[in-house]
Amino acid sequence: MMQALDRRLFRTVLVVDDEMLICLDVQMQLEEVGHRVLIASSVAEATQIIDRERIDFAVVDWHLGSQSAADIAAALRLKNVPFILCTGSTREELEALFPNVPLLTKPFVSDQLLNAIDVAVAGAAH
Repeated sequence: MMQALDRRLFRTVLVVDDEMLICLDVQMQLEEVGHRVLIASSVAEATQIIDRERIDFAVVDWHLGSQSAADIAAALRLKNVPFILCTGSTREELEALFPNVPLLTKPFVSDQLLNAIDVAVAGAAH
């Protein structure tokens, strides 16, 4: 489980998923440990938020309707924002494209989410 000190490394988390129930579930989990959560359900909405807000971390679903989250990942990398990717399909493509980004396979539980965030934040610190 993630240590309390690590959870304070970031405050504003962007959650991107086209399934609103997943967004709300992740939002609840992250707000429980004290984070401010912003939600986006599309590539366009997410990139607008990234452009106008200070994001400390992101949880991003790879498949957003008919689009991938490649543009979101690129925007986050430009701003040096650590992120994790979530997918309901096979991981091989994402592991090849993003070898240093933690991946979560849906469905996931709170401990898996918090541990993946811990890994991503630790990796970004190096």
